[in-house]
Amino acid sequence: MELLDAWRQIGSATRILILVGPDMPGPLEAGPAARQYVADHRMQDRVIFHGETTDAATLLRAADVYVQPSHYESFSNALIEAMATGLPVVASRVGGMLDAIVDGENGVLSSPKDAADLAAKLRSVLDDPARAATIGANARDTVVSSFAEPVIMRRFAELFVATSQPRR
Repeated sequence: MELLDAWRQIGSATRILILVGPDMPGPLEAGPAARQYVADHRMQDRVIFHGETTDAATLLRAADVYVQPSHYESFSNALIEAMATGLPVVASRVGGMLDAIVDGENGVLSSPKDAADLAAKLRSVLDDPARAATIGANARDTVVSSFAEPVIMRRFAELFVATSQPRR
């Protein structure tokens, strides 16, 4: 809901927010409230509820920025996938986001549950294409150097070797 409020604050008639993913049942379910918020604030021309997809790559290629305003997050594969495409990312300063993003270098971190801060951080990327390009390129470099499959497999192998040694 903070993302929708941030998008309302940004107020651009030339930008479209595409929300991807299912409505989640249970305590995380915000779909009906989000749709109502969009209707109440007459944002139907600026917000698209895409729903689930099996082709995230196409959506990421079409995007200018990836936003993940989580309230909590262990480690986000979706974030890493977005960074791998070279997109600038704006994400909440929570959990696993801090393992991947260096604020202002390879992504932008916002305060969780703070729509005004999220709007400001989004504007800082959307309104500065050169900065967005640099952050996106750095994001891709981070994924290649730290999260690519060969790197992760090597780290697992090192961990297995280290933990298989007898304790002294």
